This record gives sequence, C-alpha cells and structure tokens, in this order.
Amino acid sequence: MLILGLYSLPYKTITVPSPLIPSAGTLIETLVMRMSTVKIWGLGGRAAGGVAGNIFHRTMPFAARLYTPKVRHHRPTQEIRSQVPEGRTDPVGLTVLHEPKDVPIADLVFVHSLGGGSFRSWTKDDRPDALWPLTWLSTESLIESARITTYGYSAYTSASDPDRLLDISGFAKDLLAKLRFGHGREDRSLDAGGVPIIFVSHSLGGLIAKKAYLLAVSDSTSTYRQIAQATSAFVFFSTPHQALDEGSVVHDILLACVAGWRSYQTDTVKRHLPALNDTNEKFRDMASPLSIYSFYERPLTRYYSESEPYVLPQDLAILDHPSETSIPLDSDHLSMTKYGSRTDPNYQSVRGALRFLVEKLNSRRRAAFPDNTASQMEEVSRLLRGFEAPQDDLQSFSDRRISGSCEWVLHHPTMHSFLTHDFSQPQLLWCHGKLGSGKSVTATYLIEHLQADDQACAYYYFGSGQQVKNNLNRFLSTIALQLAQQIPEYRRKLCTLAAESIDVGRNSHKMLWKKLFISTLVRCSSRVPFYIVIDGLDEFAQTKELLQKMLIELEGAQVPLRLLLFSRPTPEISVSIERLSKRVGVQRLALDNNAEDLELYVRDEMDVMMGDDDFKEETVNRILAKANGNFLWAHLVVQEILTCQMEEQVEQALRQVPSELIPLYKRMDTRLSDMCRSRPQDQRLGHAIIIWTACARRPLHLDELEIALEHEFPRILDMGQTIQKLCGEFVSVDKKGHAQMMHPSAREFLISHTELSYYVDVRKAHHSLFTRCVHALASPRRDYSNHKDATRAFQLYAASSWPFHLNQSSDHEDQQSLLSISNLIASRAILDWMVMLVQAGNLRALVDASKALSYLLKTVEKADRDRSPMEHRLQAIDHVQCWAQDLIRVVGKFGGQIIDQPKTVYRLLPAFCPQQSILHRQFCTGPPHHASRQDLPLLIRGKLSHVWDDCFAKFPIAGDSLPSAVLSLDRYFAILTKDDGTVHLYYSTTCEAARRLCHGDHVLTFCVDPSITRIATCGFHKTMVWGIESGRLLFSVENPDHAKALAISFQRGDRGEETLLTFSDDRTVRTCSLEAMRIEWQRLRPSLDSEVTHPHEVNAPHNAQFSPDGLYLAISFRGASPAVWYLGDSVPRFVAHFDERSRGSSIHLHEHTRVIYIQAFAWNPLTGHLLGTYYGGGVFKWHPRDRDFAIDDSKCESIKCSADGKLFITGSSDGALRIWDFEHFTPIYQLRYPLHIEDLDLARSEARIYDLREQYCNIWEPTSLLKALESDDVTSDTQSSDMPSFVAESVGEQENFEPITALASLGSADLYVKGDDAGQISICDFDGVAVAETPASPMSIEQLSWCGAAQLLASVDLGREIVVRKLESFPAEDRWHKETAVVQTYSEWDEVHQIELQLSGERLLVVTPDALKVHTVRESSAPVVIPVVHAKRWITHPTDDNLVLGFGPHQVTSLPWDDPLNASSLVYRPSAQNGMDSAAEAMASLRLPNPRRPSQAYPASPSEINQTAHKVFISPSTDLAMVELFETTKQTRRRAACLLMETKHFSKKTTETSIPVCSLPSDLTDNLYISLGFVNAESQATANHRGSFAEHRRSSVRRQYNLSTFVFVDRNFWVCTSDVGFPQEQNVAIRKHFPLPRDWQNAECLDMATVTETGNILCPRNGNVAVVSNGLIEEYDA
Repeated sequence: MLILGLYSLPYKTITVPSPLIPSAGTLIETLVMRMSTVKIWGLGGRAAGGVAGNIFHRTMPFAARLYTPKVRHHRPTQEIRSQVPEGRTDPVGLTVLHEPKDVPIADLVFVHSLGGGSFRSWTKDDRPDALWPLTWLSTESLIESARITTYGYSAYTSASDPDRLLDISGFAKDLLAKLRFGHGREDRSLDAGGVPIIFVSHSLGGLIAKKAYLLAVSDSTSTYRQIAQATSAFVFFSTPHQALDEGSVVHDILLACVAGWRSYQTDTVKRHLPALNDTNEKFRDMASPLSIYSFYERPLTRYYSESEPYVLPQDLAILDHPSETSIPLDSDHLSMTKYGSRTDPNYQSVRGALRFLVEKLNSRRRAAFPDNTASQMEEVSRLLRGFEAPQDDLQSFSDRRISGSCEWVLHHPTMHSFLTHDFSQPQLLWCHGKLGSGKSVTATYLIEHLQADDQACAYYYFGSGQQVKNNLNRFLSTIALQLAQQIPEYRRKLCTLAAESIDVGRNSHKMLWKKLFISTLVRCSSRVPFYIVIDGLDEFAQTKELLQKMLIELEGAQVPLRLLLFSRPTPEISVSIERLSKRVGVQRLALDNNAEDLELYVRDEMDVMMGDDDFKEETVNRILAKANGNFLWAHLVVQEILTCQMEEQVEQALRQVPSELIPLYKRMDTRLSDMCRSRPQDQRLGHAIIIWTACARRPLHLDELEIALEHEFPRILDMGQTIQKLCGEFVSVDKKGHAQMMHPSAREFLISHTELSYYVDVRKAHHSLFTRCVHALASPRRDYSNHKDATRAFQLYAASSWPFHLNQSSDHEDQQSLLSISNLIASRAILDWMVMLVQAGNLRALVDASKALSYLLKTVEKADRDRSPMEHRLQAIDHVQCWAQDLIRVVGKFGGQIIDQPKTVYRLLPAFCPQQSILHRQFCTGPPHHASRQDLPLLIRGKLSHVWDDCFAKFPIAGDSLPSAVLSLDRYFAILTKDDGTVHLYYSTTCEAARRLCHGDHVLTFCVDPSITRIATCGFHKTMVWGIESGRLLFSVENPDHAKALAISFQRGDRGEETLLTFSDDRTVRTCSLEAMRIEWQRLRPSLDSEVTHPHEVNAPHNAQFSPDGLYLAISFRGASPAVWYLGDSVPRFVAHFDERSRGSSIHLHEHTRVIYIQAFAWNPLTGHLLGTYYGGGVFKWHPRDRDFAIDDSKCESIKCSADGKLFITGSSDGALRIWDFEHFTPIYQLRYPLHIEDLDLARSEARIYDLREQYCNIWEPTSLLKALESDDVTSDTQSSDMPSFVAESVGEQENFEPITALASLGSADLYVKGDDAGQISICDFDGVAVAETPASPMSIEQLSWCGAAQLLASVDLGREIVVRKLESFPAEDRWHKETAVVQTYSEWDEVHQIELQLSGERLLVVTPDALKVHTVRESSAPVVIPVVHAKRWITHPTDDNLVLGFGPHQVTSLPWDDPLNASSLVYRPSAQNGMDSAAEAMASLRLPNPRRPSQAYPASPSEINQTAHKVFISPSTDLAMVELFETTKQTRRRAACLLMETKHFSKKTTETSIPVCSLPSDLTDNLYISLGFVNAESQATANHRGSFAEHRRSSVRRQYNLSTFVFVDRNFWVCTSDVGFPQEQNVAIRKHFPLPRDWQNAECLDMATVTETGNILCPRNGNVAVVSNGLIEEYDA
C-alpha cells in the first residue's frame, strides 16, 4: 500500500484497512483527509469501472474540495470547459468563464467565500459539468450576452499569519485591480465599468464585494470610479449583513468554511470586527441606487453527517434595505451555491433572479454614467465643445495626392522603425522639408495609412493666417476628442472630467494640457501605440510653447504615444526640437526623397496638355529639372503651361519662368495686373477677394464672401468663376466652396512686398474688414433666422470677428474706427449683436469686444496727444469706454442666464444693470403713454449702487470662532475656523452652507487632494481625511506627540497610490499611506535640518508650504534663507535656497540682524515657481531650479496663486487686495476695503476672489479678473502680437456695509422693514429711502414681526433682547414719522427662534427651544408659558384674530391667544388625490420626512435630525396654506417636503383630529430652490391694464379651480410662478419670468427674499434691498 501526502498541512495521510477498499488487489490506495472530507483515490490501475479515479468519497460537515492550479486565466469558454476535470486546485485572480462575441450587456462577477474556491464554491460533487456559471448560466437566454467571470483568492488560514484571512480590504483591492487591468479573450482588456456590473457572492465573500464597491466609490484617483459608477446590483448567498459585533457569527462561519480555523482564534476575529462592521454599515448607506438580492438558507432535510450543517440565521442574512429582495433556498450554508442539475429548484430561483437583473439593466441604462460609446462621446463632445477632426483639410490634401506617391516614406528606415518599434514611452518623429516639398500631402498619406491599419490616430493642420484654427486650446480639444473616439479608457476619463464641469472655454491651454493629457491620457494603461500627427508647425506662432513647455512634460511617461510633426526646418523649431530631444525620444526625417513623387505629380497634371508625346516628355523633363523637389513651384508652372496654345508659348514660359518661388509669385502678380489693366473694377474686385482671403479669421464660403463684398460689388454672378479669373493661382476654392490662399507662402509674399499690384497692407486691410463687419451689423434690424444660411453665416462672422479686425487695425484710421463703432453701439443694433452671439453660445466674443474697445481707446488716447483738442472725439470716447466696461460686466453677472434665454437681452438685461451703466441709460426708458401691461418696463428699485460693484457677497461665518483660512474647491469653497476645529463648506454658486466637518480639536492646517474630492484636517492630536461630497470621515490617524504641523498635503504616486504628508516644527516630514492596511505616520528620514541648507540656522521653522502635487516643500525660518526640498524620492533631497538672489534686491535678508523673513508662500501649480511675501513688505517669485527671480516692493502679507498659474493675489494689513499678472509680475487690479485680510484665495473656475476679514467672508468679482481669466497666456485671440496682455493696474474702492439680517414686508403699503448686522432697524419705501429708523442696538437684529393694525414692530437681537415699538400713522406727505416709541422690552435667557405679534397687537408670542411664551404687550405681567415638545413655525391665523397656528413636520397646532394652554392639534393625513387608488399611494406622495437608521458613515440618528417647518405661506384669498418642511443636522440642511392644506380646517370649534394635506408636484419641487410666497394674480392681470388672451384664460382656470399663484426661485435662479390648489394635480405649468443676476444669488440673502401680494420681489443685496416691480408680467419658455 502506497500512501501519498499531498500537503503537509492541513492535510493528513492515513492508512485505511483493505476491506474498506473495493478491488484492492491492483490498486494503490491514497486517503487524503482535509478536516471532515475523506477521499480515497485509485492510481495506476483499473478498478470496478476500469479507470483510475475517485473510488470512495464521504462528505462530512464543513466539507471543501481540492483542485490543482492548472487552469489558465482568460481562456475562451470551450477551452475552459474542457480543462475542468476533477481534482484540480481553483485558479486565483479573475478567470473569464464566458465572454460573448459582441460587447457584453453586463458583467457577472462571482466572488467565493473564505475557505471556498473560484470553481469549487460553484460546483456540486466535484463534477466538471456542474460548474453552473460556466456550463448552464452561460447558455441561458439573455444571460448569454453577459460576460461571466469568477474571482479567486487565497482563502485559507495560516498558522503564522491568521489575520491575513480576514483582510477583506486587501482582497477587495485585488479584485478591483483585476477588474480594472485584467484581460479577457484574445488578450483584450476587460474594460470593466463599460457595462453594468453584478456582483454574485457567497457568505463572507459578500463583504469582499461590498468593500470593493466602497473603495471604488471613494477612489479619488478616478482609477476605479468607472467601476463604481457601473456597479448596479449585488446578489448575496447567505452573507452576514448585520450583528457582526457579536463575534460568534463570523467565528462560526469560519469554523464551518475554513480548513484549519480553530475555536480558540476568537481574538483574531475580534480584531477585525470593527472593519467588518464598518463595511456593512457604509454599504447599507450607499445601497439605495443598487438592486440587491439576498438568498438565505432554509434547510429542510438532514444530511448524512455526524453533526448538523451550519445555517446562518435568516435575520442576519437579510440586509433589511428598501432596495433588497430576499429569497429562501432549501439548503445549508455550504451547499446553497451548488446544484445537481438545471432542474434543481434552487438553481431555477437563482437563474430567474439573475436573468431579471440582466434584463432590467439592459433596458434601463444608469443615467449617472454613460455605458456605451455613443452616450460617452456625447458627454465628451459637450466637454470639448464639439471640436471635431479637421476632415476638410484631410480630404483636401488627400485629393492632391497622386496614386502611388508618398509610399516611399513608409519604407524609409527611420519611419519604419518609428512605426514598428515597441516603445513603451512617448516617441517623436520630426519630418521636415523645405517650402513646397509636399509635407502636408505626406502627412495626410500617413494619417490615412494609420487609419486604414486600425491604429488610434488624431491629427491637426495649422495654417498661415487662420486665426481661429491657430489656437492651442482648439488644437488640444480637437486632438483629445479624436483620441476619445478611439481609446475607451481615455474616453471614460474624459467623461469623469465632464462630470466635474470643467469649462474648456475658460481654461488656459496650460490647464487643458494638464487636464486633458498629463493627468488623463498619459495615465492610460494602453499598451497599443496611438498617434498624433501635427502638420504646419512652422505656420503656428506658439510652436515654441508647444515643444519646449508642453511636450517636454512627457518626460518619463509610460505610455506608447507617438508624435509625428511636419514643418519647415526653421531655426526656432530646430532649437526647440533639439531641447526636446534631451527629455523625450526624438527622431528626424528629411522629406527630400520626393523626386519620384514629384514626377508622378507632374506627369499626371501634364497628361491633359496638348501636343505630341515627345514634346510633352521633353516639357516634363525640363520642369522636373528646374523644380528642385518643389511641388508648389511645379504646380504653378504646370498651370501656366497648360494655358499655352502653341509650342512657342510653352518654350517662352519655360525660359522666362523663375526657378525660385518669390520671383514666380511676382510674375503671377504682374500677369494678373496686366490682364486687368483695361478693367480697373475687375482688379479692385480681385484685390478685395485676395484681401478677404488673406485676412479673414477663418476661410469664408463663396456665399459668405459674396455677401461680404456686396456693399462695394453687388450681384456677383458666379463667385467661383470670378475668383478663378481675377485671382489666378493666389486663391483656391476647396470642394466645399471655401476660399483660401493657395499656400501659406503666397500670403506671406503678398503682405510683405509693397511694390506689388496686389499688395495686402495688413493694417489697412483689417480696417476695411472691420468697417464692413460693423456696417453689416449696424444695418436696420432684421430677423436673421428668416434669411438664407449664407447671410446668417456672414452675420455671425461679422459679430464675432470685428474685435479681431479692430485690434489688428487700431493704429490705422483710429478716429474712423472710433466713429464706426460709436454708430453701432449707439443704436439698438448693439442688442441685436449681443443676442446673435448669445444664441451662438459665444460669450467669449463679448469679452474680446470689451478688450478690443479698451485697446482702441488707448490707441486713440496716444494719437490725440499729437492732435488739436478740437479734433478730439470726447463724446464718442466716453461712449465707447462705457460699453467696454458694460460688456465685460454682462458676461460676469448674467452669462449663463442670457444663454438660457437670449431674448432677455432686450428687456431684462438693461433693467438689471446699474443706473449709471450705459446699457441702463441707453435702453431703460419710461413706459409709453397708454402702454399695455406687457409694455410696462421692468423696474429695479432700491438704494442700490448706481455703478458696477465688485462685491458679489458678504456673509458672517457661523459660530463663535473667527475664520482663519479659506480654500477654493471648485463646486464648493471651504472656510476653516481653527479654534473650534470646524471646516465650513459652502456652495460656490450660491454661498449656501453645504455641510460642516467637525474635527473636534484645534486645527493647525488643512488641504484638499488634487482631485478635489477629499479634505485633510490636521490638529494637535489627530489628522482626519473627509469626503467633500458626503461629509463622511474617511480616515483618522493619531499625530505624534510634541510635533506641531506647519503644512499638510496629498501626494499621488506613479501608480495612483495616495499618501498624506505633513511637515512639523521639529523639521520632520511624515508620510501616511492611505492605501496601507494600518494607517499611521512614518518619519521620512533624514530630518530637514542639514547644514547645507542653513549653515547658521538655530531657529525653528516658521512656516512651510507643499507644492500642489506634494513633491516639493518650501520652508521659511526666522532670519534665515528659505529652502526648497524635493520629496519625490525615498529620501528628501535639498534643491536650493535663494539668499544670494534676494541680497541683490531692494529688499534683502540682513546677515547681521536677520529680521526680515518669509511670511507666506504660494506655489504656481504649472510653472513650479515659488511665490512669497516678506515680513515688513515685499513680494517675490522664484524658481528653485532655473533661479528665475523677481521682486516687488509692494507691502503684502497673504498670497495665493490661481489654479491655471496665470494670476496670483495678495492681501495686505490695510485691507488692500491686489491681482497680479504672474508672467509679467505686475499688479493689474487693486481693491481697497478698510479691514485686515486674514486669508484669501482665487476661485478655481470662476472670476472670483474669496477673502476673510473679521467674522465675514467677502466674495469679489472684479472686471480685471474676468478679463485676465478670459485671456490666453501668450496672445489673446483678439489681440495683436504687440498688444499688452493686460491693462495697467486699476483701482477700485469698496465701501463697507452691514449685511441685512432680517427683512419683512409691511403688508399692502409699498414699504418694508429691515434689520442689519449693526443692530439698526429701518423702515424704507421701495426706492430705499428710510422713512423711519430706530436707535441702533449693540447686537445684530435676528427677528422682526410687524402688526399693521396696531402699527407695532417687534424685534429681537443677537443678545436675546426683545423690543416692541410703536410707530406713528402716515402724515400728509405719505411718509412715516421718524419718531418711534418703545412700548415694551423683554429679555430671554434661551435662544429666541421666533417672535409673532397678534393681529390686533395685544399679545406677543416668543418661541424658544423649550417653551412658548405669550406676553401681553401693553402690560408688564408675567407671560403664559407653554412647554414645547416639537419645534414649529408660527403664524397668526389669517382671519381669526384669536388664533395663532404652529406648523410642524407632522401636525399643525391651533393655539388661542386668550387661552394658550387650551391648544389643539391636527395630524397631517394624505388627501385622496386624483389617480391614487389607495391610502398607501397617497401617503407615499406626501414625501414626508423619513428618518433613516443611523450608521457609522452617517452617524445622525433620528433624534439628531431636526425636522422643522421652515416657512409658511398663506394665499391672498386666505384659503390655502403651504408649509415648507426641512431636515437639518449638524452638517447640512435639506428640504424634506412642501405641503398644501386648506385653512378652513383651522378653527377652535373643529372636532377633527387630522387635516388632509397634499404635496407639491414633483415637477415643481424638483425645480424649487427658494420659496417666495403667493401673489394676487387676478389683481395684477386686471388692474388698469388689459392682459393677453392666454392670461385671461389662466384667470378663468384659477377662478374655476380656486388656484393660487405661487412664486419661487428655481435652481437656475429664475423667478418663476405656478398655479397651485387643493387637492393639487400632479401636472403643473411653470412660467419663467426673469433671472436673478449672479451677485444676487447669495443663499443667505435669498432665504430672506419675499414677494408682496401685488407681485413686488424684495431681495437683500449688499446691505440694501432690491425691489423688482413688474417682473411677473413677461414670460419665457420653461
């Protein structure tokens, strides 16, 4: 007997008596026992059935089966099926069981349990045909179109490391990596995340699947984000979802499933329980968008075993989640995933669930993530503004190529090596050739070759003089869009960028290069080369920027990018290529082997020549001999010869034709001039065509060109024939009818030789084009939508291009240009022009126009110095100057809204501009006599600024701690209050509080990660990492003792791993890997105190700043040179200090006193420069590597740099805020505001500056900032090369104001009362004139309540002092007396939530957290106190003076004023609404607050969620009440419901205990942002004016159904109305009336906004109240 031991542990070899073995005579017996599984194998002989095999098998409890690791991964289905015999160990990693031929409709990922295997967990009795995901599921209808994979991992315990088994985080990360980077059939990438993912998991494997999903959701690197977005469903088999804190559950499962697990290993389980519990809790909170099926065991029979099989209790195997479907299976824990046949009832249940999920996901694609190429490309195209490949250029050059030509280039050794070598790094091939050598045609041939070979290829053609095409932003966007169409991984990365709302039009080319290429394309895992072909580099002004500053950043990248560049070998390009070759692999190829191609071309062209063959052959040879490889020269000569009629003429042409291009061009000019000598009008027309073709921003279509010329040359019969006849070869027309210069060299020739007949004077030509564009726009107003396409196209060209032509010609006929533009802006045509641009979505042209007008004014000012004062056009100058300012302001204040509704430019835009603005003065006139209601002008009233204001918002920071730091986060901005350790997050659009992150300790510093998804806060004791969107605490780590952090940063490794870094006052850098199992600080040795950096240093570091990528660290010491260290290696490396540089400046570091040192640092994220401010004054910029240094003496303290590196801002102690141009190191704007600046920051994607002063956050939107952000770095699209990038520094003054803290309308009178932060109460009319004021309180006013009948005003301030005042009646001049008398005062100890006066003014209700207090106003008696259980919003009964109503989240309380202790309540109940058959449906429609269970991820329990009625509105008819319900926590606040109810139920005599309520329709609540109230629509429609037919029809419907008009602000900040009633229909019409300007969109102010019954909108604005009258008259499409 031979006994084989397969494994030492946990297997044992035992000898079995021969009677137990059948046919023992010829068998070698082996018994392998693993825990309770016993198998006896026969080897090398025949037994019973005649084959060696498993001859005895007995299954004991907790059995598991054994396989050997021979199955390869990712094998086609049939191959795998044939390779699954008995007795093999399961494969680890991700194995593809089934993959359809087409793109799968879903991914099914099977995850086995601990102790299981990727095959055995899904196989019954070790039968190859019973691996049901492979053999049965893959053939089921619909499921066969899904891909099926199984994930395996080492699921057994080890005596030396038992903790490894419970490291579900490690298994989860491995699973994600396999999904993300794995390959399937034919080595194709799995592309996981492209289709919906369904995880199918058994037992504790379900926790691995959960953890993988959670890690993918929280992934900040975007590596696994597509997996998170694609994950759609989970199928769990007996996974423990609850009660894991009872360690016996996990322990029992391990005992049942895992061989070698011992009963004494409970401590191991306890160590991992917190992590397992956390996974379950977080998954429950994030499971809402998922479909979940939970199968639990229900054993019905007893198995042959020594003990009962393990069964997980049902209550633990059910998630108890609304998204879950629970299904029982008749099985135990181990066998519930193993089925005997297709007819097994358990398999049928599982198959049915999986088929239902696949069908559901196939029919309903998840809207959150585009899951197919078409929808993804739609997102990417929207991101990149649809800049498609230049197919017209490609086709044009392709048509020029003669069949058989250019083929030599593929066989050239350099090109062959470039195309075939398997480089894993970026490679560049520079193909250079002389003028006219066929570079563009060769480039086109290579592009078409790569496309035919199915290679990913993007291409771009630069062109001489083509201002639109020669733009780096357009180039980058076009290339990115082409590559996204061909590289799925890159496409998904760009989809992620699209979801982050990146504005390609607003970002500089440097930022686009970073976002579209360096941080996305370069990080793709593609192993297949992809190509970018660029032609015409020598025609592009920014070639140096592209080669030396952008492509050089590809150094070290691990991506197979291939760059093919075509150009002439100009000195500039040659130097740039040489420098680039030191960083990136560069090869060179001279395109001088084109003799055969040239011969093919000439012979093809000469084939139509008249004459005998011998003469033609001789002519061809002579042309080729003189051509010298120049296609352009040969083309021009051939065209001339083909016009000859006699051999003598051919001979003469060959003798006289110059051998160089320039003389040849001169000959063409002379011939054209001679031909038109007798027809001067033809010469003028031909010259005009050449001028338009040479100087237009883009090639014009023939129809556009005809319209451009019609003013001087009307009714041209055939533009194509005219060009051919009058322009010769200088102008060509492509197949699509666009006129363009025949070659860039021809344009250069015509603009540089003044002696030519067709010389193009660039300045004069652009002036002519500018004048024509302006004349076209200033013509009488027309509706261009009814004109033919060509007219509309030229009008759009004129609208967007006149700033460009003006800039190119400002110093030519400057006064004439000034008069031309004055005529345009003085007429209504200027509004037509604006509407035209807005409809085209081209707001950039408004900014360009503003800059062009400013440049024109500078040119005029300079020229006027030499002119007589009598010649100065002062009125025109003032007019143009006003428009230059207004245009840039319009973009900043109204940009998105006028794009949404372009027609608002005519009526609404001028009304919202300040009164002194030119738009308001020119287009806001009074109403005409006998005007209809629709013609009433929109009026903006109030004591508002008459000029443009730079202040967007000002608001106080909640809490007792002063704000200390501000950080821009794109969609949000964050404010840190260090003392209480709180980060306040606000929405950047509205300044509305989003959530608070409570660190719980004094916070020393904080930072945001590069993806702007996480914030790290570092305190004395702990460092915490938070999710920005969720507000959840993601990580927490204890800080070392006796070390105070000065700076903190995230650092991302080459493989995307995240590390947190800090630098402390002990001169030590510490790192903490966020990917490690145990998160803790590690010292990065050595400490940064080397003598090489500070030879005389004895002080501790004063401050420090990490670079945005965390790779560099700048450290400042008191009295010593600042130093910079590099942290990208395993050991910190000193870079430089700049003591010797600063000594030469006016501000230097004194060697003896050492009193001046660095106060603040800021890094330029793109250039790597370090910016800083000195104590005592001074600003510097310095590059640690190239030693570039500059300094300015301006006194500044704080400093920040913009995300695109173009600008930086500084703040000083006297409150001066400066914006600086980084490149020129000069200030361009200064704002003076007399308060110390604590901190400041620049918004990432908007023209905004945040600063902190005292308790307030101020937000500024200076004009100069918007101009700077809309400019390109090198040259603007609309400026000439010698035009300065920015204007000289401008200065703005900002008066201090006190924000409004309380606002109330005074009923029907056109008056309102306001309270401010200084404690001042004012009663004002709608023009903002104060008609009554009270003495200022020392505290800010918090609440106001007005009683019109008794003319009483009650107020409460921050000090909880309540004052009731009496105001006198109206005097004769219809104004209030200014005297007010105090009637009563009260003081409260508790916080006052609300005050409310009785209608008669006799009593005052005071609401505190614990009680209601009813005071008698005229008496000093003690109040009646009623204990409060639930918070409510109280209002006086609209008709019953003796009742006050309190609205809560679940009931309304009626409280009699005279007997407040006798209150009654009505509980909300759903009303029977139309279309609802059951009470359950009606209850569901209410959307009442629904408290969820607390969890570790969302720790707020129901008791911590404060549910309140935020606002209550009563309709003008007093029949309807609307209640807004909100849920608030310590972190955030949200609207929970909007309920409608009838006021007839509010009565003292009512015997009802409930009140019917209904919700506002979802269409309305989904759009609702701020509720304003009800208006009396009937009085508006009929008072003194006749309304429209539609309005009368709506009035009839309102009366018939007793509807009320509800006014609100929608989520796009439009003021809207909708008619609502009780019961409310589900379908409502929403009418849009006017948008709120961006500087009105302050959430705190909008929350106080209200509407009067007559339709006047009151909105606080910078310490005053703006009143919008007649705003609800005009309607726009919703």
